[in-house]
Formats: sequence, C-alpha cells, structure tokens
Amino acid sequence: MQNRAAAKAAAMFSVAMGLALGLLLSSCAPFSVPSASTTAPSETDAAVSSASETTAASVTAGTTASLSRRQSGTVTQDWTLPQAITLRPAPALQGETTQPPENYEFGGYAYATLSMTQRFVYTQMEQTVRQMKSGMVSAGLCTEKDLYVSYLAMKNDHPEYFWHQNGFRYRQIENVWEFAFALENTDFQYTYSTSEKSFMEQKLNLAVEEAMQVIRSGMSEYQKELALHNYLVDRVTYDHAAASDPSSEEHASAFTAYGALVEGAAVCEGYARAYSLLLNRAGLENTLASGYLTTDQVGHIWNMVQIGGEWYHVDPTLNDTSDGDFHLYFNVSDTFIKTDHRIDPSFSAATEETLRTMAFNMPLPAASSMTYNWAVNFGTYIESQGDMIEVVSAAIERELPMQVEAIEFVFGESYARTYSGLILQEVAPVVYGYYDKHPEQHRRQISISGIQGGKGFKVCFS
Repeated sequence: MQNRAAAKAAAMFSVAMGLALGLLLSSCAPFSVPSASTTAPSETDAAVSSASETTAASVTAGTTASLSRRQSGTVTQDWTLPQAITLRPAPALQGETTQPPENYEFGGYAYATLSMTQRFVYTQMEQTVRQMKSGMVSAGLCTEKDLYVSYLAMKNDHPEYFWHQNGFRYRQIENVWEFAFALENTDFQYTYSTSEKSFMEQKLNLAVEEAMQVIRSGMSEYQKELALHNYLVDRVTYDHAAASDPSSEEHASAFTAYGALVEGAAVCEGYARAYSLLLNRAGLENTLASGYLTTDQVGHIWNMVQIGGEWYHVDPTLNDTSDGDFHLYFNVSDTFIKTDHRIDPSFSAATEETLRTMAFNMPLPAASSMTYNWAVNFGTYIESQGDMIEVVSAAIERELPMQVEAIEFVFGESYARTYSGLILQEVAPVVYGYYDKHPEQHRRQISISGIQGGKGFKVCFS
C-alpha cells in the first residue's frame, strides 16, 4: 500500500513555519520613530514593524521542498514516504474522539467565510492540531487551494494553538488530498512535545485569566476592546532578537500568543494573535489581516475588530512605543490604515501560479467607520488644518490640569497630513500660551513623537 502510494504521489510540499499559509514568513524588523524637543536634539522613540517575505517552493515528484523556519529561499531534499504512514479514507474525521477544552469555540470569523468543502478541511486540520496527531490525514475531494484557505482560516480562528509549526505538508493521491502537521520518523514535528504543550497551555490559560481581570461588569464592547488593548501593549515588549533572527528555534514563541502573554515578548504576529485570543475570550468578533508597511516595505500582521456592528482595524504592535501607549491605530477605517499599510489581496485573487508564491488574506470585512476611533472618542481627532489649533487647545485645557505625561492627537482620514517634527512649531505656542494663562501650573518642557508616515502625534510633557 505504501509503495503504491509513494509512486502515485504527484507532489509533496513542506511549508514550514511560514505565517498562516506557510507562505508569508513573518520576521518583524524595527524602524525608528523620530521625535522633536524644544530643549534638546531630536530623540528616537522606538516603534516596530514586521517583515513578511514570500517564498516559492520548487517541487519534483518524490521530493519535498523544505523551507527552514521563516527563512526565505528554497532548499530541496530527498524525502521518502515513511513506512509508518497509513493512508486514511475520507470523509470521516480522523483520530480518537476527545472533548474540546473548556471555553472552546469551534469556528470564528474565518470559518464563516468558507465553502462547505473548505469547512470539512478546516475541521480535519483543527482536530489534528488540537489533538497533536501525527501522520497524514485525509482532506477528501478538495483542491490544493482549499488546503491553503482552510489552513489560514484555522490558524486565524485559533490563536491559542501555539504548539505547531506555521505550515503543513501535503500530497495528492489520485483525487484525494492529504496533509500533515507532524510525521513520525522525520524531523517534521510539532514545535513542542505533548508534555511541554500541556504545561505551557496551563500557563497561557492563567495569563489569559489575568488579562481578563481588566474587564468589568457593565463595560461596553468598546471599553472591553480598549482595556484589553492597553493591557497588552503595557505588558509586551517588542522582541528585536526574534525579528533579527526569525529562523531560530529559540525565538519560536515570539510569533505566538504564548510569547506575548506569558513571556512578555513578541513580534507583530505574536501581538496580533495574543490580542485576538483576548478578544475571543471577551466575546468580541475579530479576525487577522496581513500586508506590509509602506514606510519600509516589510510585511506586517494586525487585527480587525467588530464594535457596534462596524468593523475596524487595530494595530497593537505599532501602538506599542517606547514612550508609552499609543492609539494611532485603534479602530481605524480602511482608508485610514491604507495611509501606511498595504493589505494583502484576498484568496479569491489567487491563481495556480500565485498560490504558493504570494501572501493572501481571508476575505476581510469592509471597515468604513471611524465612530469608535480612539481619538474621535477622546476629543483629539483633527479633521483639517483649520481644526488643528482648536482641537489642540481644547485638549491642553482639559488634560494639563491633571498633570498628564502625554496627549495623543490623530489626523482625520480625509486630512492629508502625517507626522513631522515641524508639528512642534504649531503645538508649542498653544502649550506655553496655556501656561501663561495659568501661572499656578508648573511649566513643563514639551516634545513630540510619532510614527514616521503615520497620521498622528503625541505631545509629551517632562
């Protein structure tokens, strides 16, 4: 049986540790955020982005293209079908029946976008990962594209599954496709052992429970979303070592919710998956989006969240800066996010040629509202040049008596302006004018910071 199967295997692919599809290889690289000061030379406020590279795997019959973890390029090696592999029939679910964990939700936003065929593949993949099963599993009568779409949907819906490699191996036997997340007698295994996974899962659950303590009875959807966002960016540090060496096994957790919530260090993928996990627990509809940043042309991953029936983009990675929380990318529209983000196309645009060489998103919801944008609700949303001084003055009058350390401002989506150190020349007279009117207030020095190319800035007081 195995010899016959090996002879008929048209192709075998190994897509190891790529983001979601095994194609988008996450490796987040930092970029600097310039700031200006009235009393000292410009400083640099750290901010981060992420890199995603696209790789094409060359495949020949009887071999597998094996990509090292999140590392671009193609390495081809001989691969022989292990004798331990058993070909399993479709369509029944494979493996032993086990009870899902507490608080388990089968499918999320991505699952709802799938066809019936893709939902079957999704269920096979989800159960395989959840039970850490090894060996080839039947995906039934589907297409190669169905495998990729179903895998990305499963990954996006289940950020709690931190223990498997970001990818899978698959093959076609006659008309039936099969996949595996681990293979016996090979080095293709889950990231952690069963015992390691169980111990780490307990720690992750405790970390999630701790995070959920910020949720109070009577909170609105927006308040829950904001509280969890602030909790995350307050406690996670961007992992520059993982960004610099993404192929290292030492940094595997930085790309997961576990790395962010338990170890407190992550790259953009870890931030996004951690936030998604917390939003899931809070009962807030959400999904993930991928693309790249136009400022440095490196790939990125962030969140989309549904609040009040409308969808918004949230980028917790870029909102985590060295000088404290930022909310520049909290509940923004498609138009706003596209100022410095480019969104990967939907899988509907994938062709046979581009399927394994480009990054794609699940179908993403339209985000056209700014109603629940942070700055809109905080009163620091600047819609035009004519509003600039008025909005800044009102915020200064409201916030400075409380001795705040910083005030954030956001340029409206229709106001074609981005961060520049020259903003200080407009803001400083307003601040010092306030101090002239209120001599009882301690006069503090000011500086500004922001994300290069971003539609906003922060006035800092020291």
